[in-house]
Amino acid sequence: MYTPVREGTLTAIVIHAGMPKAGSSSIQQWLERNSGELRERGFTVLTGSEAETGEIEFVPHERGPVNAGWIVNEAVGMPTAFQRRRTEALVEGLSAAAQRYGNVVVSAEAFSLPFWSLHEISLAGFQELSTRHEVRVAYYARPQHAHLEAAWRQWGFRLQTPPSNYIEERAADLAYASTLSGVHDLAPGVSLELRPFRGDMLDGGDVVRDFARRFLQVDSGEPGEPVNVGLPLEVAILLSSAPAGMFWDSAHDNARVNAIKRVLQHLDLPADDRLARSRRILRKYAFERFATENAALGWGDFVTLPGDAAELPGLEALDSLWRPRASPAELAVLFEALRGAIAT
Repeated sequence: MYTPVREGTLTAIVIHAGMPKAGSSSIQQWLERNSGELRERGFTVLTGSEAETGEIEFVPHERGPVNAGWIVNEAVGMPTAFQRRRTEALVEGLSAAAQRYGNVVVSAEAFSLPFWSLHEISLAGFQELSTRHEVRVAYYARPQHAHLEAAWRQWGFRLQTPPSNYIEERAADLAYASTLSGVHDLAPGVSLELRPFRGDMLDGGDVVRDFARRFLQVDSGEPGEPVNVGLPLEVAILLSSAPAGMFWDSAHDNARVNAIKRVLQHLDLPADDRLARSRRILRKYAFERFATENAALGWGDFVTLPGDAAELPGLEALDSLWRPRASPAELAVLFEALRGAIAT
């Protein structure tokens, strides 16, 4: 199934660090399916667990998910001392796995958090790891306007926050050139490799092929499958008015949301001029905020300015464009019908 792409020694440690909504689930599914064959070729896919002592042990993947995001998620917002212990446990666990198994790969879109936030404790840990092993970080970056819409369709629509405010807050994560230079300053031994999550800019036109070739030096032999695709924007807008607790308990509670996706997966939605306009507004905002950042990476056309940019309003227009047009009574009927559909 696999064909070497180029000669040379494989990287000792590859950390696939997302970003969210940039093909992470597709890469993880591919790693899960092919971990055995990758190991035969000298590259071990890792899964991790935490001992009662706080140590993190990484072992070869055998079954189940490879996503190691819990390591970061459980540390977010915790006291500094805990973050230091967790970072040390992560570094020691990865180092021990590399010494035992050779070339290894670990994946979690949550690993992007220390990089875009320039979290000094975590980056100091990765820098320490780079003194023992070669460390390459695969960091897939989606065009900012596409990322922002996808993030709102995945999480933002469930929050009691106007879309324009959510977009502004989320955009702080997406200054890709600043992330690259900041990581270089704080962890110069770590090779943070930004890859543009756009088909025409990826090796093989696909994120799985790109990751396999550039970071594992193999040919995946197949394109990746879309995984964890967000709700259609029209549906997310409708659900943004759902009663609290009807379809989710938090922005990351996906059980019933995934059931909604399955129910609506074949829904043929008509074109909506409001949504097309909202996407041009979002693209204008992304261009104005990130054009210089993208150009610094050599991605000059990563986000382009809409032709009617001069006529478009500011980001606050999303607060009305991303609001249901149905009446409260119509929405109530829809939500009850949807609740019944996912229950069966």
